[in-house]
Amino acid sequence: MEVHFTAGEALVCCVQGVMSPFARDSWTMLESEYKPHGIEAILDARNQDLEWLLDELLHKFAPDPHPNSKQVSVFLSLL
Repeated sequence: MEVHFTAGEALVCCVQGVMSPFARDSWTMLESEYKPHGIEAILDARNQDLEWLLDELLHKFAPDPHPNSKQVSVFLSLL
């Protein structure tokens, strides 16, 4: 059970990218002090990535009749 939570947390941190509190330098900065630089550019890039992901999910994976493709599209949409 613990492995599932650890894998889930790792996936969430990957999706968050530089917005994740684990992206900080943990030797010099507290988690509460962390503020990513260039937040506007990060959010713009994230919105473009989200548009691309939704386009891929809706037009490439969702129409595929194979059950594994549908599972992938549901899993990715949850992230």
